[in-house]
Amino acid sequence: ELIASIRASDHMILPKKLLLDKLHKKFEKPRLRVVIDDEAVPFVAEGKSVFSKFVTGVDTDLRCGDFALIVDSNDKLVACGSLVLSPKEMLDFDRGPAVNVR
Repeated sequence: ELIASIRASDHMILPKKLLLDKLHKKFEKPRLRVVIDDEAVPFVAEGKSVFSKFVTGVDTDLRCGDFALIVDSNDKLVACGSLVLSPKEMLDFDRGPAVNVR
């Protein structure tokens, strides 16, 4: 079963659902996670970007451009994406996208 693919343009590993589930189980909260408000969950599950005002917590070791697991307040996996802002900026800003969901 396919767990990931590699994007040819930049050799970035793009994890599939199976790998996302394994990473979610392997790493304890808050590692690799962006925690979002429950109000935003339906939109993010559809593939919409996570906006800064809905971010309630984030792994401070992540950097802009890094891959992250997007979870709800109960640590249920919602989606994954790449960070547009640094963790500090996500928590400080009230506007604009924080994570691009893929």
